[in-house]
Amino acid sequence: MIAEFIIYHHSGTDDGPVNNWEVIRNYHKSYRIDGQEVNKQEYERRLAAGDGKYFLTPWRDIAYHAGVEAEWKPGEKAVYVIRDGRSPLTPGAHAPGYNGNSLGFCFVGNFTKYPPREEMLHAGAIKMAAWALEFKIPLENILPHNRVNDTDCPGELFPHDKLIGYIGELLEGREKMAIVETALEALYQALLLLQPKDKIEKFDEEWRGDREKISAALLSGDSAFLNSIIAKYSSL
Repeated sequence: MIAEFIIYHHSGTDDGPVNNWEVIRNYHKSYRIDGQEVNKQEYERRLAAGDGKYFLTPWRDIAYHAGVEAEWKPGEKAVYVIRDGRSPLTPGAHAPGYNGNSLGFCFVGNFTKYPPREEMLHAGAIKMAAWALEFKIPLENILPHNRVNDTDCPGELFPHDKLIGYIGELLEGREKMAIVETALEALYQALLLLQPKDKIEKFDEEWRGDREKISAALLSGDSAFLNSIIAKYSSL
């Protein structure tokens, strides 16, 4: 599968102290009639009798490629953790018409009743930003479920603009850091070539001490500091 979109959802269920992700996974891997789990015999009997409207056989895995939910420990504040779903290289089962070219992400909760916590948004944004970088998915292709299918998902209280803002900030920061790391390595190699063999050990020791300052200067564009660094290492 070639991912061109990220489509995010809510589970439509309240998050709580149990591992909701595994509950959702088990539900998706069961026989279902009109949203209710049934056993195979009940499924076959009611299918033959036409007793129901929507019939679903078990899927091979949870519908989504990843999600986020609260992890609760007695007496402690909830921590929001990323849960793995299907491989990002295989189609999902979360958005008809887009399952073959999108990654599905689920926020566990019901955001028709309440908005998601900031910590949950941040955790989800980090995962989706990583996907966007890995699969070269533009921000405009990160969409709520209700933009591609006729549904209320991910709920009217879900703050799409805030989520996209967080993802955009992460992408901008990561792209800048990638550029800085490339420039830092190039500068190191160029200055290393200037060092006589008997000075290389001293050069490496000095570079380790200055590395963070040089990185910050590259990030901020502080040319005066960078020129002083070049002068320093040219005369060791």
